[in-house]
Amino acid sequence: MKYSLFQPDFHQTLITFYLEFSGVLLAFALLPTLAQGVQAARPAATGSGIISSGNTLSARIAAAVAARNSGDPATVQSANRLVAASALRELGDLNMIESFYGQAINNYRASLNLENTTTTQIELAIADVQAGQYDEAIRLAQEAHASEPGNLRADRALASALVQSGKSVEAVAPFTRIATAEPEVDNLYPLAVCLLQTKAPGDKVRATAVFDQMKKIAGDSGSLHVLIGRAYRDADDMNSAVAEFQWAIELDAKTPHAHYFLGLARLYMNDWKPTPEAEAQLRQEVDNYPHDYLANYMLGFLTSGERQYDESNTYLRAAAAIDPSAPEPFLYLGLNAYSQDDMQSAEAMLRKAVELTGSDEERSNYQIRRAYVDLGRILAKSGRTEESDAFVAKARDLGATWTRIGAALGIARQSAWERFSGEE
Repeated sequence: MKYSLFQPDFHQTLITFYLEFSGVLLAFALLPTLAQGVQAARPAATGSGIISSGNTLSARIAAAVAARNSGDPATVQSANRLVAASALRELGDLNMIESFYGQAINNYRASLNLENTTTTQIELAIADVQAGQYDEAIRLAQEAHASEPGNLRADRALASALVQSGKSVEAVAPFTRIATAEPEVDNLYPLAVCLLQTKAPGDKVRATAVFDQMKKIAGDSGSLHVLIGRAYRDADDMNSAVAEFQWAIELDAKTPHAHYFLGLARLYMNDWKPTPEAEAQLRQEVDNYPHDYLANYMLGFLTSGERQYDESNTYLRAAAAIDPSAPEPFLYLGLNAYSQDDMQSAEAMLRKAVELTGSDEERSNYQIRRAYVDLGRILAKSGRTEESDAFVAKARDLGATWTRIGAALGIARQSAWERFSGEE
């Protein structure tokens, strides 16, 4: 079997082999190349908490060579231990680049067992966040912060883990430390978002002050007000969100996404029932930016529900051309065709939606089951019973009701249940 020097399995095999022996000779031939490859692959690290140049893998290999030449077994063992700790940490870094979070966690933990450093603790915390292990990430990041209170990478890891585990109140503190140390828009905005998420009146006042600070740094602009509006929207403060989107449009009527988000906010405030005002905002977004996927798709979706099929198809085809990988435009093109009794086009579009959805059937609240139901009916009508049954079974697995399935197939609910339930 051939191994690439940059395959994770090869790295792990090498390190495991290395750790099984007390000397360094067996690994010296390849470890320098590994060190060069890792350093070339990983992004440059900046900020506090980064391992110094004397602790890099290549430097530690050189130190291990010197230790071996000294003939002192204790020195050799200590040097080898540091080489292995660095190599395991570098492997974890490579795993993170490749999104192999489980492997990264294992390698960082192994490195910590050999050398307990704040840097590796933080890297492990970040890997735990990516893997959804938030409690462990919080514990590690808090320990790292206690060891190095000024380490902003520890604060970033801690804030991320707290927010993603729904602990917005606790996340305010690390976000505040980051924004205080580095008062830039990229650091101030997450703090303001977190403050709004707590839903505390005092924190909303603080968030407003943070937004004002952002304006002083970046200058007042439509795009900044859209950003602020999205923060209010995500905090379910739709009145404030609408005010920000309107302000963005007043500053610049062609602010990207301002009309789209204002239209979306109006829809939300009307229980997602279309209104002339909401649709007008979405149409203005398309007029300003004809290649905006979201505005085209949303208009296609809304006009489909209003049975304005020709207009709907225009927007949906535009959306499909802008993002051919998205299943939603094809789904509604298929549903439109089905409603117009164009079964050939309906089948083609619905099959395309199924293909693009793949295994992501939970997408958009299991919307693909609508394709399964209508495909079941199209296929049943054309005598393709076996394939029809397969699609109906999928629809049922995703929660389609017997009433809906029966209506699609032109049979009673009870008949649909008897045919597909598998129960005697």
